[in-house]
Amino acid sequence: MGVARTDTQILAEFTAVTPHLEQIASGPLERRPVLGRTRHPIDGCFQIRVEVSRVRQSAGGIVAAGQVSPQIPPLREGALTTPVVVALAPVGAGWNLAAGDDFSLVVRAQNGCGEHRSVVLIYDAASQPSRLVFPDDPASRPAFVDNCPALENPDQQDADGDGIGDACDNCPRVANVDQLDTDRDGVGDACDNCSLPNPDQLDADLDGVGDACQIPGLSGLCGACGVATSRVAPTGPVRI
Repeated sequence: MGVARTDTQILAEFTAVTPHLEQIASGPLERRPVLGRTRHPIDGCFQIRVEVSRVRQSAGGIVAAGQVSPQIPPLREGALTTPVVVALAPVGAGWNLAAGDDFSLVVRAQNGCGEHRSVVLIYDAASQPSRLVFPDDPASRPAFVDNCPALENPDQQDADGDGIGDACDNCPRVANVDQLDTDRDGVGDACDNCSLPNPDQLDADLDGVGDACQIPGLSGLCGACGVATSRVAPTGPVRI
């Protein structure tokens, strides 16, 4: 992004809506954005400011902020492996997030170089767009546990609240911390409608019992009669 001389531009703005944000007890210590130039470096005349704000329906405001005037190297000369470190200090009442709160992050650049300059901000939108660094606070550790470590689920949604993310929960609407799946059909015992393998969970008559566990109906054995009939050979004396 190009920034005119003496001007200030927003390089990026992010909003975090992860459902367990209120479990983070302590605010971030720093942000580590990856900044680079296409050609010549910038030597300390470009100020980078980071502001972290609490977002809620009733009120909000900045909870942490910091700024630095770093050296910004070209992309091919270390920019991708050497992030800029912006130390953050609490503002006002500090972090203090509550249930239902989100937080937003704004990165601004002020050009004090005396001429137009451009800078590139690089981030991974899927895994860690904020690049915030939080303290290793024991009270906050549960908030940073990945509830689906083998699958990508940045939203960390957990509809049944059992600690297993929806993306890998074999019963996403029924709490089952143990994830037991006796018949190994990919559907947990807690919500499986049949003890026999039936990953499709088909239930044609909607009685809550999977088709795989029900005895097939007898209709059709004798056409439209609805009752099975048979001829039985007589036993004993036969009178004619």
